[in-house]
Amino acid sequence: MTPEYAADGQFCRMRFYPKRISRNTNYGAHDLPFNELGGVLNELVPLETRGAKKQFFGATATGAGAAWTTYDYENVTFDFVSFFPARTFEGVILKKGEYVFPPRDSELLTTGSNPSVNDFVERTSPRPEIVTVTWSGRKCIGQ
Repeated sequence: MTPEYAADGQFCRMRFYPKRISRNTNYGAHDLPFNELGGVLNELVPLETRGAKKQFFGATATGAGAAWTTYDYENVTFDFVSFFPARTFEGVILKKGEYVFPPRDSELLTTGSNPSVNDFVERTSPRPEIVTVTWSGRKCIGQ
């Protein structure tokens, strides 16, 4: 985890990513274990501090071999980034740009609904490699 701080010493942003190496070990995992990740995030940013869900909560955008799923609340945003393995698509015309996949569950589209410990959905953000937590209204030092 890499924290960034606001001038008042509070967190303004945190990035989570798998540990790649340590002094004596190279780690093979390239994604964050989803079942553990949800628990850590729910403990780090308690439900009562997040505020209501914003519009398009849980929507996923794709582009350049990656997918970004955004869980946006009034006071904090969680961005889950997953990467796709490199592939060759023979005979397929790929257009440059971004496509946003709307969430499948109707409760994920509900603007203003309350946070839940089950807000992070593994099927909309599979095998996340980077998770960024950003607090609204907190400007990071140096920005």
